[in-house]
Amino acid sequence: TAAGQLSGAGAGAEGEDKLAGFFRRVCSMLVKDVEWLPLTGRERGDLALFWVHVFTSCFEVPRVAAHAMKLVSLPLWLSLSPGRLQLELDQFPQLRRHWQHLNVKRQSNPAPKPAEDLEATFLPTLVKRFLEAVQSFAPSDPSPSPEKAKNQKGRKDDQSLLFVERSCELLTDLLAQLHTRRFLRTLLDDLHVVETCALSPIGASTGGLPEGARFRGLLGRLSFYMGFEIEDQTGEALTPHQVMTRHLRKVHLLQRLAYKYYGDTSFKEFAFLSTSQVGRRGELSKHLEALPD
Repeated sequence: TAAGQLSGAGAGAEGEDKLAGFFRRVCSMLVKDVEWLPLTGRERGDLALFWVHVFTSCFEVPRVAAHAMKLVSLPLWLSLSPGRLQLELDQFPQLRRHWQHLNVKRQSNPAPKPAEDLEATFLPTLVKRFLEAVQSFAPSDPSPSPEKAKNQKGRKDDQSLLFVERSCELLTDLLAQLHTRRFLRTLLDDLHVVETCALSPIGASTGGLPEGARFRGLLGRLSFYMGFEIEDQTGEALTPHQVMTRHLRKVHLLQRLAYKYYGDTSFKEFAFLSTSQVGRRGELSKHLEALPD
């Protein structure tokens, strides 16, 4: 396995330094534009595949897991929007103390160590690169001219697609494991990853690009694990009542935002309707479609 091969870095302090240095080097290939931009689509896909292998096998090798798990820890939430961060900390008060400790540590050291900086930036940057690649595909032309169809053959989209597919596979694998989904799922939800992919030319279920068939299958798995009905922080299965309560809480928050930002429009009425009523898909869609452009 990839983790097993990485464990061959040697024993003792020197071996740990080599392993830590290797992780920093591979992470920087994705995080730093100066290293990322020159990579071909094939090389980017191979880089994503490397991380797939690392995270699916790292628990077999504690030395590797110690480094890999830092990349899916609390510092990920430094990339959350302020409102979503506050919502999560209010919902899980036990995390607030850890969050305050993290902030104090970063404020006392404005220039964090490279390893600490990567803990906060690696996966958010990977998601950013992933979404950029997903959105880079142009919509298909229903009736291309012979010359245009000829020019489309052999385009570099094939290599970009490799990175997109493997990145989607990586995110799905991380969500499928309790240890790695704990903070990541919130980040992916805040960045609207599934929705962005589903609305892209390569991920659209209706009228999507033919070459995106496999990606759409992978996106379906990603969507499944995003909505998996468990408590991310504890791993406990949610009851139907808890699932509904969560849903209605989000609808109520939406109503509050509607009142705040659309209080002078006809959409204001939405804020005063029964939460259980507008929480139904059909009813909610009807009101959202009435929003001004």
